[in-house]
Amino acid sequence: MSQLLRNYIENPEELDASMRKWAPVVSGGLFSGAWWSWANAVISVDGPYPSKDVWPTMLSCVSLVLINLLSRDQLQDISSSGDDEANTRARLWLLFSFLLAFAAVGGSISVLVAASGASYEAIGWGSVTSTGLILLSSLLLWRYRSNDDGAW
Repeated sequence: MSQLLRNYIENPEELDASMRKWAPVVSGGLFSGAWWSWANAVISVDGPYPSKDVWPTMLSCVSLVLINLLSRDQLQDISSSGDDEANTRARLWLLFSFLLAFAAVGGSISVLVAASGASYEAIGWGSVTSTGLILLSSLLLWRYRSNDDGAW
């Protein structure tokens, strides 16, 4: 294990290539873990819960899609093209997408605060866990997704 870590420290390009290979798999695992935590919270609640408590998780899924519509490679291509308007639009798109993701996390925290002490407190914890994992999934996928080979 230490030899593998030492090899990655000495050759960061190899780590980047390895992460480009495995990041979509890990990201998908985080995404499925997020929905598993939400489903587990819903199943563990005995009585009814407010249906609006699912919105932060749904909003974080929308933000995952919006964040990953524009890859880092495309953003660098737009920046190097010299078109200032396209560069500004791309950066505003990412800003809006990340603000949406953080609004989802904030919404899930408000669900947790509203559900604390109630019979459906597990919904609050499931919401916070799911939005956090989806945010991590979207960041990991956005960072290491590559368009070099032209295929997913």
